[in-house]
Amino acid sequence: MLKLKYLEDNRELVMRLLEAWTYDEESLILLEQYRISSNAVYPYKCRGEVHLLRFSPTVEKAPEIIRAELEYLKFLKENGYAVPEIILSNNGHELEVIDTPWGAYSAAVFKRVKGERLDGLTLTDEIIIGYGRALGELHLLSQKYKPKAYKRLSYDEQLDYMLNTMTQMNNEDLILSAIKELRKDLASLTKNTRKIMVSFTMIMNWIMYFLRGNPNAIMSLILMMLCIIII
Repeated sequence: MLKLKYLEDNRELVMRLLEAWTYDEESLILLEQYRISSNAVYPYKCRGEVHLLRFSPTVEKAPEIIRAELEYLKFLKENGYAVPEIILSNNGHELEVIDTPWGAYSAAVFKRVKGERLDGLTLTDEIIIGYGRALGELHLLSQKYKPKAYKRLSYDEQLDYMLNTMTQMNNEDLILSAIKELRKDLASLTKNTRKIMVSFTMIMNWIMYFLRGNPNAIMSLILMMLCIIII
């Protein structure tokens, strides 16, 4: 999540960034449906289609990290996986890094994926199995992915960032100790073991999520897990 000072709805900033793309003036009422967490996301329309402006301050997330994300999304799309389409700016760029009175920001725009939110649907066997199949396909493609120009941060680099950030604060010895212990534990695992742990954790998180809202979904969840394993 972004720091507290970046979680405020700054509409002047939004419009400053949105100038880099084309938009329907009458659709700006949709900006009220914004959300801000690890990124700020504001919906609007361009030629009647809903687009999503996503941005974050460069001091929080380096442009290279976002370019790595965009490169990965393009790889998935080129291999037939359903991901949001990247919308080029008026300058023909996938990512715009813009200086503003509030600092430098990285901004990108995506076309909203059609469909319904999962949390607004009744979870049937078909939906759950399809979700498992989609997750399995994503894992399979990810194993084949080799970055061309931009590489996402490894867990070790992420821990370095956390250590550097927390070192600048006072009375955070417990957190620093926990980060160092986590690094030690991760380093003791083989690459394949880490992959298995991540996959297992993701599956268990989804199991707990589904069971909270649908206590009769155990069989469907088993089928979903089988789809992931088979794929």
